[in-house]
Amino acid sequence: MEESMNLSHTELKEILSRAAMGQDFAEIYFEKKHSTQLVLVNRLVDEITEGVDEGASIRIIKGENTIFGHTNDVSLEGLLSLAKTLNPVGGEQVEICVAAEIEEAPKFSKIDFHKVALDDKIALLTLANSYVLECQEENLQQFSAGYSDMTKVVEIVNTKGIHTREVINRGVYRNTVILSRDGDVQTGYESIGTSNGFEHFTHERVLEATKEALRLAHVLLEAKPAVSGVMDVIIAGRAGGTMIHEACGHGLELDLVQEEVSIFRKYKDQKIASKKLTVVDSGIERGYFGSTYFDDEGIKTESSVLIKEGVVVNFMNSQLTAQKSNVSHLTGSGRRESYKKLPIPRMRNTYIQAGTDTLDEMLASTQKGLYVTRMGGGQVDTVTGEFVFAALEAYVIENGKVTYPVRNATLQSDGKKVLENITHIGTDLQFTVGQCGKSGQGVPVTSGQPTIRISQITVGGN
Repeated sequence: MEESMNLSHTELKEILSRAAMGQDFAEIYFEKKHSTQLVLVNRLVDEITEGVDEGASIRIIKGENTIFGHTNDVSLEGLLSLAKTLNPVGGEQVEICVAAEIEEAPKFSKIDFHKVALDDKIALLTLANSYVLECQEENLQQFSAGYSDMTKVVEIVNTKGIHTREVINRGVYRNTVILSRDGDVQTGYESIGTSNGFEHFTHERVLEATKEALRLAHVLLEAKPAVSGVMDVIIAGRAGGTMIHEACGHGLELDLVQEEVSIFRKYKDQKIASKKLTVVDSGIERGYFGSTYFDDEGIKTESSVLIKEGVVVNFMNSQLTAQKSNVSHLTGSGRRESYKKLPIPRMRNTYIQAGTDTLDEMLASTQKGLYVTRMGGGQVDTVTGEFVFAALEAYVIENGKVTYPVRNATLQSDGKKVLENITHIGTDLQFTVGQCGKSGQGVPVTSGQPTIRISQITVGGN
């Protein structure tokens, strides 16, 4: 996909010069996105949506104040009109720097999603559906599968001399299996995603995800009511980093720190956890769901260490939040949902670095506890750090042994206390894909962790 703004350097400079009159900064953010969404329910593909969305926004900054607007008219006349609407009075002409050459992001995908035939995408859903039907599962109540992808080009040019362009691919396959037995209904699900191209969605990966959803539904049918009380909890690497993302990650975004709604706002450069613990947010892992070469302000992404050996050393920032806190180093964390939104500090791929402990060591240290292998949804208060998460798949630990499965368990604590109480960190770093919501914007992310042991968490149950 070769689309771009198709405006010359002179025309871009004319638009930015008009927008920046009497101001400190001006930026044009252009986006063109091709997208597909498919849904299959009980053998039938009942939703097919394809579309193209193109538009641009102009952002103007004066001090700590921002003026913002967007348009679908990406011509010279359309963007000049938007610039005059946002900055009608104008002001003294300021000298601006507009890069003459575009810095192109390297391309890592082999097959852009928008170049793949619709029938090939539908075939992923029908493949999974055929497998489930062949299993002849007597308790099957419903099988559903969904697929979505997008290929978009993003071009950013501003008065600080940034002019970048990147082609971004993202795709997700997800499925849900609902089993019912004697009035007991349980649901298993699994999803896979990538920021590479369609080549990621092999038949083998799709079938693995389908088998996992079916397996989980079976486990939950056999599970007993969850135990409750204060106990030690082991969270498997394959459970993904939901807890570190929600309970800790948001509190390490600089805008929440500045607004004093982060539990970690008072702990910069202070030790808050075991020396074993290092937390990273990175945008550079190729293929991970939250990865891009540039962030949505044209800054190169990086691997940012947030907590190093138990000490809070860094917060994720955007250009405006970094300026407000007089921070010189940009982490490349300025993200936006689309051209219709402002960039704010966001997580990309957030994870706990692998350690050296083994699951056997963790179990040997746990007489009574819970072994969580799948996490569900939850709620978090970023001010206090308090959270409640569902443990979707969990097993009781008795005398250092994993025993029977339980369902409807919840984990309750706060982010800082959890970090303090991590006693073991395993070697098996694993990741899950997700969609992160904040300030009315949803962005793709990956969360990860190795198997960890946390002492004294309140477990809720029946």
